[in-house]
Order: sequence, then structure tokens, then C-alpha cells
Amino acid sequence: MTLFAFETIEESRQRKLFTLLEVDFLSTHRFWLNIPLMAIAGIAVAVIFSLTDQVGSQVLVGLGSGLLIMLSNFFHGLGHIIGNRKVRRR
Repeated sequence: MTLFAFETIEESRQRKLFTLLEVDFLSTHRFWLNIPLMAIAGIAVAVIFSLTDQVGSQVLVGLGSGLLIMLSNFFHGLGHIIGNRKVRRR
């Protein structure tokens, strides 16, 4: 689960990170590019919505927002997996 796709998964080398709920979570060699991009997106949101705050607090809030973006994206994907399992059981 990424913010942007930098490569096609079929053509890139994949590495298994971990298995959760019987699903393999894979990574490509360009996955790390999403981490700074999500941090930048979080900082941009913090700057837009808190123009009067100091730069240091904007960056800190922005990094927290970027982390929340990554975590919510991960848990959103888990929701898809769990929903799929519930549908298959019926």
C-alpha cells in the first residue's frame, strides 16, 4: 500500500516483509520513496492548515500527519483483507 506507484509490481523484484492474516506483505526496492513523500504530504497539510504556527511545530505536526497517513493506509488495507475473509465464509 503506497501513496504513489513508481514501478509495476509484476516487473520488479519483490521481497517478503512479513505475513499477516495469511497474506504476504511484499516490498519492492523503490518502496522507501513513499516514506519521504508521505512525510512531505503531511508537512504540506500542516503548513496549509496552521499558517500562524512556528516552522518547527509545523514540521513536527506534519511528520505526525505523515505517519498517520501511512498507518491509516495500512489499516485500510487490513480492512479489505478482513472484509474479503468475511465474504468468503458465507
